[in-house]
Amino acid sequence: MNRSFSSAFPSTDRAPWGKIGVAVYLPLLLLLGGTGVFATVRDIPAGDLFRDPTAVLNAPLYVGALSLVGLFLWTAAAALCFFTTARLWRSAAPRSERTFFLGAGLLTTVLLLDDAFLFHESIAPHDLGISSSVVYAAYGTAVVGLFWAHQRAVWNSAYSILGVSVVFLAAGVGIDLMIDHDFILPSLFVDAPGLEYYLEDGAKLFGIAGWGTYFGWTGYQRLAERISLSFARPTVLESMIENGHPAAGPKKSPRLSGHSRFRAS
Repeated sequence: MNRSFSSAFPSTDRAPWGKIGVAVYLPLLLLLGGTGVFATVRDIPAGDLFRDPTAVLNAPLYVGALSLVGLFLWTAAAALCFFTTARLWRSAAPRSERTFFLGAGLLTTVLLLDDAFLFHESIAPHDLGISSSVVYAAYGTAVVGLFWAHQRAVWNSAYSILGVSVVFLAAGVGIDLMIDHDFILPSLFVDAPGLEYYLEDGAKLFGIAGWGTYFGWTGYQRLAERISLSFARPTVLESMIENGHPAAGPKKSPRLSGHSRFRAS
């Protein structure tokens, strides 16, 4: 009855606060500081940077809803890639597997940021003078380079999911470029207003969903293989006992069940 609360309920909290502070809270602190400097230099109200765009613009809540869905899917895909990378790194998986998921996570993050901040639509052409076609070409080169450098990992996976995803993403990009360069006449959409968005952004959504599904499924398979190998691989002590190593003591004979002992007697 006189035991203290801490002895009655011992804590199991082993949070690595040093690493968490450096990896999580320090970057956020730097982000807030940079936001303050940017707002001051550009004379931008702080609320414009912190509040939701629909609140700042007094727009209906449904504005940009499907765009947010795309951002959620990109974020989930990137998280799956980085999680798989971390687990593979800890399980001493082959370097090609680790770099495959790491590269995919970094590339997915770039595409996420592009989608979130309209890099290829606004920043690149208007602020940097870079055509959106050039940006698309750079992304396409990065995708081809990633899969070309990890051909074995791709061929040993459910690559049909990846193929369908890339087809949808390429279709979305193609429709966007054809509309921008007047290869598709606006008059085609007169009788079906908004059809271009269903075609372009619909294809992109299907592509992003397939992208995340591919890396999620492939990551699951790779981690399951690592777990199976870790259970199948004997420990050092088990190997020493099996081989009759002197330091491991006498080799143990297999135990007989009660039925076996009865028959042996």
